[in-house]
Amino acid sequence: MENIRIEDKAPLVSIVVPVYKAEMFLTRCIESVLHQTYTNWELILVDDGSPDRCGEMCDAYARRDARILVIHQKNKGLSAARNHGMKNCHGKYLYFLDSDDYIAPETFTVLLRYALQEKAEIVMHGHYYVTSDGKVQSAVDWKPSEDADKIRKDILADKIPNFACGKLFLRCLWDGVEFPLGQTMEDLFVLPRIFLKAEKMMLVTDLLYYYCQNSGSIMNSVHLSSYIRVRYGKFLAWKEHEAMAQAYYPDLEGICRRQAVHGAVRSLFLNSGTGILSSQIQHEIRTYLFSQKGSLPFSLQCSRILILYGPQKLNCILGKMQRAVVAYQQKKRQQKGKK
Repeated sequence: MENIRIEDKAPLVSIVVPVYKAEMFLTRCIESVLHQTYTNWELILVDDGSPDRCGEMCDAYARRDARILVIHQKNKGLSAARNHGMKNCHGKYLYFLDSDDYIAPETFTVLLRYALQEKAEIVMHGHYYVTSDGKVQSAVDWKPSEDADKIRKDILADKIPNFACGKLFLRCLWDGVEFPLGQTMEDLFVLPRIFLKAEKMMLVTDLLYYYCQNSGSIMNSVHLSSYIRVRYGKFLAWKEHEAMAQAYYPDLEGICRRQAVHGAVRSLFLNSGTGILSSQIQHEIRTYLFSQKGSLPFSLQCSRILILYGPQKLNCILGKMQRAVVAYQQKKRQQKGKK
């Protein structure tokens, strides 16, 4: 790729950071933006009603640098914070950064060179995975590519990560699109829509994002209710993937459908005997499962039939067993992370 002077065009990059209970990590995150070699950016910190000192820390940084905007709101969740941040963006490009993560100093210099030289609307880059004890491991599960059709299909099938972070977006791609409120797995739900809107995109292997393991996050939570809602969120996301596959890539419909059914069955089994999911949500999942009478793998079809038609007492027993396994696995992961 030929060298170009980014400074000659210097498009504004909007960086949206939702902030909640991140006091231990927030300084590292913000400082990684302040130390960027590319300087034409705005940092939008959305304090989502954080009960610690995060709000004060954000305000202190805003007083130091005019490029930082702080938004304070009542706690509404990650999706609402990101949506609010996007509404206050002024940049041509958009980048999501989580408050417990950080980025390499050359991140926007590198990404804008790709975007401007190749006229790419999305540039997805590699990342490091940082364990809770500070070990850094590279994480690139793809080869460099500009094949837009293949990239869209791989996003739809989740062969490449469906997370909002680690990607530079042309801001206008998000016009009319928001993260779903009150839902887990919001990235998995919404990302295929954005990739389907873009015509030119790139996968690159530059390692620029540091994804940090946080034992307090929803994805690492040992709380049963959080875990069940994650499974329900996966069901909703894969049902959305199924609908988009049906419309744009019918050959992927079966893959997405199996994932949606698996999420539906899993969430109902884990919920059996707990009442964590409301009766309305349970009815929604069951309605979907009743409609899935076509071809499914044998084990998945058996699970579907059992959860729909099996004795309630048996499903409660199976649910209790699955919850015990999940609790054990989650605790083992946390213990491993502390070593």
